[in-house]
Amino acid sequence: MSKKFLLSCTAVAAIVLFGAHTNAQAESLEVSGGEPKEVSNKTYDILHAKDGGKIIGKHLTVIENENTSNNTDIYSVTAEGPNSLIELLDTTIKGINSEISRSLKAKDGGSIKMTGGSISSVSINFENSKSNQNKLEDVTINSQIYTIESNLILKKVTSKSYYCVRGDHNSQITISGGIFDSEAEAIYSTSGSNITLNDNVTVTSDTFGLWARYDNATITMTGGTVKGGKIALSADSRGYIDVTDITLTTDNKGTGAESSYGTINLQNATIKEAVIGLEANYDGVIQMTGGSITVSETGASFENSKSDKNKLENVVITSSSNDSPMSIGVSADKESTVALKNITVKNAEKALFANDNSQMTVTGGSFGGEVQAKQGSTITLNDNVTVTSENNGLHAYGEKAKITMAGGTVKGQKSALLTENAGYIDVTDITLTTDDKGTGAKSIGQNSMIDLHDNTTIKEAVIGLEAKNNGVIQMTGGSITVSGTGASFENNKNDKNKLENVVIASSSNDSPMSVGVSADKESTVALKNITVKNAEKALFANDNSQMTVTGGSFGGEVQAKQGSTITLNDNVIVASENDGLHANGEKAKITMTGGNVNAKETAFVVKDGGQIDIKDIASAKAERNGIRFDDSQNDKTSEINLTNTKLLVENGTGIVSTGSSNGKLNLKDSEIHADTLFTKIISDKKSDSFFTLTAENSLLQGEARNNANGKTTFDLKNNTKWLITTSTKEKDEEGNPLSITQRSRSDVSILNLNDSTIVFDTPTEDHYHTLHIGSGKPDTQAVYNASGDAKISFNVGSVESSDITDQENDRLLIQGDVSGTTIVSVMSDFKDSSNITEAFRPSSNTSGVSLIQVSGKADENSFKLANGYIQETGSPYRYRLTAYGPTSSYGAANETQNLLGENETFWDFRLQKLVLPQVASYLALPNALFYAGFIDMAKQSASLANARATTMGIQDNDKIKGFFLSSYGSIATLSSQQYAYNTNIRYAATQAGFTASAQDGQNTTIYWGLTGTYAQLSLSPKDIEDSEKSTLNKWSVTAYSGIEHNSGFYMDTLFSYGSWKGNISTAIAKNTAKIDDTKMLIASTTIGQKFTMGTKGLTFEPQAQLMYQRLIFNTILDADNLKIDIGEPSQGLARIGGRLTKTVSAKSNRSMSFYGKVDLIKTFGDEDTIQVGDTFSLDPTGTSLEGGVGINAKLSQNFSIHADVSYRQKLQKAGISGADFSAGIRYQF
Repeated sequence: MSKKFLLSCTAVAAIVLFGAHTNAQAESLEVSGGEPKEVSNKTYDILHAKDGGKIIGKHLTVIENENTSNNTDIYSVTAEGPNSLIELLDTTIKGINSEISRSLKAKDGGSIKMTGGSISSVSINFENSKSNQNKLEDVTINSQIYTIESNLILKKVTSKSYYCVRGDHNSQITISGGIFDSEAEAIYSTSGSNITLNDNVTVTSDTFGLWARYDNATITMTGGTVKGGKIALSADSRGYIDVTDITLTTDNKGTGAESSYGTINLQNATIKEAVIGLEANYDGVIQMTGGSITVSETGASFENSKSDKNKLENVVITSSSNDSPMSIGVSADKESTVALKNITVKNAEKALFANDNSQMTVTGGSFGGEVQAKQGSTITLNDNVTVTSENNGLHAYGEKAKITMAGGTVKGQKSALLTENAGYIDVTDITLTTDDKGTGAKSIGQNSMIDLHDNTTIKEAVIGLEAKNNGVIQMTGGSITVSGTGASFENNKNDKNKLENVVIASSSNDSPMSVGVSADKESTVALKNITVKNAEKALFANDNSQMTVTGGSFGGEVQAKQGSTITLNDNVIVASENDGLHANGEKAKITMTGGNVNAKETAFVVKDGGQIDIKDIASAKAERNGIRFDDSQNDKTSEINLTNTKLLVENGTGIVSTGSSNGKLNLKDSEIHADTLFTKIISDKKSDSFFTLTAENSLLQGEARNNANGKTTFDLKNNTKWLITTSTKEKDEEGNPLSITQRSRSDVSILNLNDSTIVFDTPTEDHYHTLHIGSGKPDTQAVYNASGDAKISFNVGSVESSDITDQENDRLLIQGDVSGTTIVSVMSDFKDSSNITEAFRPSSNTSGVSLIQVSGKADENSFKLANGYIQETGSPYRYRLTAYGPTSSYGAANETQNLLGENETFWDFRLQKLVLPQVASYLALPNALFYAGFIDMAKQSASLANARATTMGIQDNDKIKGFFLSSYGSIATLSSQQYAYNTNIRYAATQAGFTASAQDGQNTTIYWGLTGTYAQLSLSPKDIEDSEKSTLNKWSVTAYSGIEHNSGFYMDTLFSYGSWKGNISTAIAKNTAKIDDTKMLIASTTIGQKFTMGTKGLTFEPQAQLMYQRLIFNTILDADNLKIDIGEPSQGLARIGGRLTKTVSAKSNRSMSFYGKVDLIKTFGDEDTIQVGDTFSLDPTGTSLEGGVGINAKLSQNFSIHADVSYRQKLQKAGISGADFSAGIRYQF
């Protein structure tokens, strides 16, 4: 409503307030012919010009009187007759009660011209007045304007009335500007009349805004706005409306423009706030170019309108609500025809709707709603049409309903394309989307069909293609990008269903689609060179469906279920984030030849009788499981067959059998590499399911984990190899890593090993592996059966005896009977010198390590080493597999070693470490030689003592010389604390030499001499298997000197050099090692003091001796290629003691003395090591106590004899204990 209109209404109200006063002064003015009558500033109740009369009034007030108020035939202002004229300026026309009944009337050639002012009345009439002077300008009117065969100009008129302007019977009305507000039709042209509206007229009606009716009645409008409560524009019965640049509204109640057997042409019009924008029916025609339509229901409706003139171009049709769509954008019904060019429809339930054999041709444009052809109708879309719908995009429903589209895009949130009840859609090079909510193309029902050609793209959809109930979909080329299913075929046996050269992908890089291609309920589909990317199930066939696949790549699980079959040929590639191939249900089968499979979960899965046949696959990989037999509900046996196929599961399980599943896995010329080879998972303790692995000329890698209730059989034959590894990745059911103890155990119920090999892989995390046979519920007592060339290879870290649970080696534990013979080999570096003592102990049923235990029947030959012993070149040890058991020649097994947890009578095959027999001799040799050196020095010191005794009473300057010859020997035992064995030593020697003595002054006597010795030493290690006595010979020379004072003090010094030669022998080889030219150096000093006791002839002689010995060995290489490096061991010795001597004098220079002695001997500096293929420490001989008795007898001036016997006792575990004796003669001169 304009400002001027508001001001006018205010003026009228003011006049009404003073009505009673002004009415008293009103008068009538009637003019006929003659000069114009000019009046101003007066009040009248009647103005009447007739017969050519003219009234010119300014600033007048016309107020009805009682007569004009009650008489409907009387007008307050009337101009009648030719050339009659009333011209008013700023005049107010009103009634007693503010409204006059009849205000203006021009008739029969009379004219009324009014500028400014206001009219408050019921009616303004122009009848049979063709005058061009009929004009109202800037007038505010509360009256109806009605013209009959008249001309009228309205300029800037403000009108509010029941109806505003009505042109009848060929009237001509020109309206420039102004506002027209009515209850009924605002502007009405009928019966050949013509109304022209310009300059932005505003029309408002509670019913019709502009209405052209009957006999070519015309309304033309340029600019402005029209509001019609029912219809803004209406042309019927050959009426015609032409509007340009106008705005049409209906206050959200009616239709913007309706043509019923009329014509409406709109140029750049805006229709809004309407229920229906355009409506053409009963052969009515609507054409609209440019502009927009905003409605709540239908943008443009064509019903029973066959005219080929129906056309919309460059029009935007929009819903009046952002939250609620209009029903239809453009509708053609009941054999209607319409052409659309570059039309935009926004927010419609149906953007285009053709029904009942209608035709719609669409060129370009954008459509925000479903495009539907129904019941024989055809919609043709060209030039890159865009369709966007919250329902279906293109929808062909019913027989012969057809939609054809070339280029462009279609978005339908339910389905981009939909055919039902024999509808047909054919699209080429288009893009289909569903805003990630619906289906790209759906065909439902018999004879329904969708053809997608060339580079059609489906994206942002939940389902790409869906054919149900024998509907057909064919797609060649292009791509499908979805979140749910790429292509679905359900209850569809039609063999026309085919996809070729199509790429199907998930719409999310982070989330896979559910299914790439699905065939369900006895459906059939053929796929050729299809690519599926990022799907949970790339292919899914269910309920007796058939899927034939030729070539292609599939990024997701391939699953056949419930009697369905999937055949994969021509090097199909399957890459899945879940399972690879999955056959579920009886007669469900997948056959694959060539290609490869890569799965994040499981490569091959079967359940409830499903079967998978794989052949010639060079690479099948999985991250979690290679093969899985899922829990069965019907006790059916599932089966997988691999031929010439390689399966790799680096971080997972090769084979998983779950729940109550019964499974058979057959391998031929195939390989399975896995972190865990096999796992049986059963939660139901009552389950008695079985699993059988048959492998022929195949390779298996990984551990096996059987369930306590499982029946698992491994049948390995014809050069099959099982490499048992310890898992590094295995987790429990809650995803927590298993401990290394759990991971280093394998279990199977029955193992048949025929011409095949089991190899334990190297330890993991310093833990070795244990294979349990007979676990679970085997159905036979003979759980381990070896035949042909059966082999098992174990890893052993140490063969040292230890607690049974701490031993470092692989194990085979068999709970049941054993048949056949298995050759055992051991892989070890045998670096177990940390406890060398182990090798020296006699073998027992607890020594060594337990490799194999059997709870049932077995014999000594059930498991054996290939050559009886294992000996590493250059090693000082050898290893033997010893069988302890109920009937073993080695004796029974020790019950403390039992790992089977069953009866006490079991077989224990133990790998025992034995030292090579010569090693014990090598270790005893240095101390044995040192002992011999000590005996030599002791006897030669005794010779000096005898020399002193026989030269007693020498005179000044006398010199005494003498020769002596003596023999001595020793029997001793050398005990090793470190190695827990003893060595018997036999030593015998003969020495000959001379001595000389002379007086040096009055109180001192000097002694010197030289001795030569030949000796033989034998040493015999005890309790060392295959040890033997070894013999060495010694030649030595000793120079000595001494000095004695008359006070009884003396000091003796000896220096010796010797050489040893001989052989180290064993029971196996008499000359195992040659000891050649081993040098020995000895130095000894003894001091003593003789004290005469109170008893005649009794003396006490305390002594102290220091001795140093050194051996010099050459490096020795023995018969077993042992390199022996004894080096240059040395030993120091301290002896402190004394002897008590009783001398008995006889006649004629004869005397005899008896003595007893006690000495404490301490060795030091002899903690050396030697190298004998390993580092061995020498036991120090430590401290010992020696006691003995002897006799010296001087038989004549020149001849004497002596004899001695003593015993030496070690004072600790290691050392030497033994007796020695000597006897000799001396001749002096």
